[in-house]
Amino acid sequence: MSADLSPAEWVELARQRSAVGPDGCWHWLGSIVHGVPVIQVDRKRYRITRMVTGMKPGRYVELTCANPDCVNPAHIRAVTRAHYVRRDCPQRKPLTFLQRRAARKRSGLCKLDETKAADIRRQWAEGLSLRKIAEPLGVNVQTVHNVVHGRSWRAASPWAI
Repeated sequence: MSADLSPAEWVELARQRSAVGPDGCWHWLGSIVHGVPVIQVDRKRYRITRMVTGMKPGRYVELTCANPDCVNPAHIRAVTRAHYVRRDCPQRKPLTFLQRRAARKRSGLCKLDETKAADIRRQWAEGLSLRKIAEPLGVNVQTVHNVVHGRSWRAASPWAI
């Protein structure tokens, strides 16, 4: 089998390798990787939901039936990234800046906090160079520059709105 099939040929392949349910879904009987129905052709995996619709790069798969193993082209539609991220699913709603920062702090990825940002501004006001402030904190000089000029950690800024 070759990967150079037309969308109609992919649809026929999907129909052959799936079981039709009472709800009209074609339940994929092949491999499912990370919750996505896939098929391997010439040592390369293809997402079958993208192939049956002939979807262009940059578009995202949305299943109207909410059944992750469905490969029925009538239940698949191509959407933009913005639509995909903002749809009703709570796990897909975009996080606010403060929510992302809180998540980074919880995971231990965040090197700065409000008190360190305030210390950076105090040290800058005392005349310390950006490099001498950045080195002991283990952050980039540009990060210190952004804190000093209020581009990041605004909540710790004396001129925060």
